[in-house]
Amino acid sequence: MGTIGELKIWYGMGAAAWLRLLWRNRFAVDRGRRLTAIVATLLSLRNTVLGGCQRALLIVRPPPAIALAPVFIVGHWRSGTTWLHEMLALDDRHTAPTTYECFAPGHFLLTERIFTRWIHRVFAPVRRPMDRMAVGWGSPQEDEFAMLNLGQPSAYMRIAFPDAPWTGVADLQLDLSANVRRAWTSAFLRFLTVVSSRRSGRLVLKSPLHLGRIRLLLEIFPDARFVHIVRDPYAVFASTVRMWQSLSEQQGLQDASGDRQYERVFATFVDLHARFDDARGLIPEGRLVQVRYEDLVRDPMAVLRTIYEHLNLGAIEPAQPRLRSYLTSIAGHEGARYSLTPATQDEITRRWGSIIREQGYAICTG
Repeated sequence: MGTIGELKIWYGMGAAAWLRLLWRNRFAVDRGRRLTAIVATLLSLRNTVLGGCQRALLIVRPPPAIALAPVFIVGHWRSGTTWLHEMLALDDRHTAPTTYECFAPGHFLLTERIFTRWIHRVFAPVRRPMDRMAVGWGSPQEDEFAMLNLGQPSAYMRIAFPDAPWTGVADLQLDLSANVRRAWTSAFLRFLTVVSSRRSGRLVLKSPLHLGRIRLLLEIFPDARFVHIVRDPYAVFASTVRMWQSLSEQQGLQDASGDRQYERVFATFVDLHARFDDARGLIPEGRLVQVRYEDLVRDPMAVLRTIYEHLNLGAIEPAQPRLRSYLTSIAGHEGARYSLTPATQDEITRRWGSIIREQGYAICTG
């Protein structure tokens, strides 16, 4: 049986959030993307009705408060946050939001069992844009997608309209007014509380944008723990540009154009790390550990052991059988290779040099 197309991020939005997104971008949907917009509009009406039902259910049966402060995996896009998230979530003592919960945050309590049985017959499987790897509905997922679909400010809004004028780091949607900040916090807590009530264990969360939200996250969860993962910035640049281009092509409501993403990647990398450096001193001793992607690739178990010991997550031994089985299943998989022109390499060095040195990586010359 054929499908009507690849599942889109926007298909989990309620009507109000979806229409706000269209309105802010003057409904500038390209002709070839109109089917996506029509499907999203129809589904947004369904999501609104189901969302109201889920809210009513939670009023009748409110979930318990989150028992343990989460572990946040923070790091720039393409630094290994997803891989680390998947491994930490394999521990039965941990839990993480799933793809379905993040793509349908308004009604997953009511619909997950039914919808995940037939949705693959209507839409193509969810795939990562940068490497086309399939993502299961029960796979750990980035909570930023849930916030996006709940209508909260998110840098991912730009994925829908990649040709809209770039407004600089304001596109990150991290500098919020007091009222918007309260609304974001409330929506974030509601979502995590419901997720936490479904499965026992400490929440493990990841979003590259959390790198710039340390202050806010500590206000919400003063006892939170943080894993900061870094990767060779030259590889990060090339991979991130490709990621944004792929997301725009696959998920956008406009046809993506050219190398528009270059300046965005240059600027947001600096801004996110500046925000992190400004706030990292607020994290209590023993609640932050920094690891390197290259070390994780070379010896995953050693890096994971360091994380468990430094953040006092308990002994790693109970999780080792599942971790070793997972690592065996992906043995031999090679990541994508990227090349940079000498001019781009020199520009990365010029603009990111201080961060490259601070993170202990070598400056490339020539």
